Amino acid sequence: HTRYWRDWSSDVCSSDLSQPGVSSNNELSAQYNVRGGNYDENLVYVNDIEIFKPFLIRSGQQEGLSFINSDLVSSIAFSAGGFEAKYGDKMSSVLDIHYRKPTEFAGTVMVSLLGASIHLEGASKDKKFTWITGLRQKSNQSLLNSMDTKGAYHPSFTDFQGLLTYSITPKLEVSLLGNYAKNIYRLVPEDRETSFGTLNEALRLKVYFEGEEADRFDNGTAALNFNWHPSQALNLKLTGSYFHSYERESFDILGQYWIGLLETDLSKPNFGDVLETKGVGSYLDHSRNYLTADVFNIEQRGAITHRNNQFQWGVKAQHEQINDRLNEWTMIDSVGYSLPYPPQTPGDISQNSDFKLSSAVKTEHDLASWRYSGFVQNTIYLRSDSVKIWLNTGLRSAYWDVNHELLLSPRVILGYKPNWKNDITFRISSGVYQQPPFYRELRDLDGNLHLNTPAQQSIHLLTGADWIFKSWGRPFKLTAEAYYKFLNNLIPYEIDNVRIRYLSGEKAKGYATGIDFKINGEFVPGLERSEEHTSKLQSRQYLVCRLLLEKKK
Repeated sequence: HTRYWRDWSSDVCSSDLSQPGVSSNNELSAQYNVRGGNYDENLVYVNDIEIFKPFLIRSGQQEGLSFINSDLVSSIAFSAGGFEAKYGDKMSSVLDIHYRKPTEFAGTVMVSLLGASIHLEGASKDKKFTWITGLRQKSNQSLLNSMDTKGAYHPSFTDFQGLLTYSITPKLEVSLLGNYAKNIYRLVPEDRETSFGTLNEALRLKVYFEGEEADRFDNGTAALNFNWHPSQALNLKLTGSYFHSYERESFDILGQYWIGLLETDLSKPNFGDVLETKGVGSYLDHSRNYLTADVFNIEQRGAITHRNNQFQWGVKAQHEQINDRLNEWTMIDSVGYSLPYPPQTPGDISQNSDFKLSSAVKTEHDLASWRYSGFVQNTIYLRSDSVKIWLNTGLRSAYWDVNHELLLSPRVILGYKPNWKNDITFRISSGVYQQPPFYRELRDLDGNLHLNTPAQQSIHLLTGADWIFKSWGRPFKLTAEAYYKFLNNLIPYEIDNVRIRYLSGEKAKGYATGIDFKINGEFVPGLERSEEHTSKLQSRQYLVCRLLLEKKK
């Protein structure tokens, strides 16, 4: 049920958009939605560490760099649904990434009009200590200058991360994963011109701005992992990680607008010009939002392998501390009066009735909580001369001390590969995927928290097949998958660019269904094979060295 690919030339999260069922409404953003879900319903793991993202980002141009540095990646697995119980509590998809362990000193440098990146890696002579680091700087200023809103854009996105690994003994390994990202976005808008409407009634909006926007999003992640192999059949992991985010959103922008009716007659010399003004007004947007988030978790995982059977388990405790200061309002003025226009009392000729802003939110919240989760799963591999069958069954549980809800999520995956002339693999999977609310799901449009919000639920039913074949002397892979998702306890939301605002306190239900097809392969001879087989070859070399060392010992 997983699909693997590599892309060293671009952002890994942007590569997700090539996967079946994955889409995005913003080309400047690395965020994506999968099969009817939203941006908050996708899991991302790096070396078995769950990755969190900033909370207050409103638009793709503010987003900057994603966590994943493609220069450090060795393998990627992606599932658009029906994934195993070992993956966390989100409803739509999982992206599982592992950074590589170098064997010798190497590095790359990339410079472009949008930024630069450098990565270095190496290993000690005895190969006990390995390290890999990456530094990225990005500025999409040249892209933003082509947007409808003209002005002075000053974005600056910087990211540094690294992975250190040390083998204490042949059976015990410790690794440290670290990341720090500083995203700064400044905008001094000047004007905006947008045309809209129909052929019969075409309109043009012209806006002149005053003011500026200054945003900053700082976040960092640190994770320490102990990996112990007491024997070839037993593997134990202990991981502790910490995520910190400080976000500041500040702007005061005054816009004065004119809406004009355009000439739509092609025979007229003034075609496309404004014939008359249909509306005049102004608006003022104000924001002083500050959010600090701290997430600490500790997890123990294990796996026992015996012949054709593998049993896995995991338990995790997570503490969250959210401090939110929200202060934003919008005033709309239309030809001398404010919107929404207050109703007049009969006989009252005064035009100075109660003044109301179009929208206003001012709240302060401090939320501390604990989450507990765990899973057990078992995979059985059966093989004969005619068929190959594997069956994965698992159960996941979760508890949050805010809404006091205990969740149980069973999942099952069945794979079948007959001994046919054509290389075809069939699979079917089903499971319950429940997503307890995080902070954003609890906050409604007025800034109030709904602490009793239950977990959103999705029941997946999937069936699919993979066909590997050769054409033009090169390998190709055709993937087809049909799915149905029943959705319950959904929290409705509004979406503007990449900003999601939940209607907490409300509930909805629905479904998502469809069929996905994808064909990929070596349209350029040797390109995909060389990239994919590089990581496989490195893994095999490491495995051979490990076996030789154990045999020698």
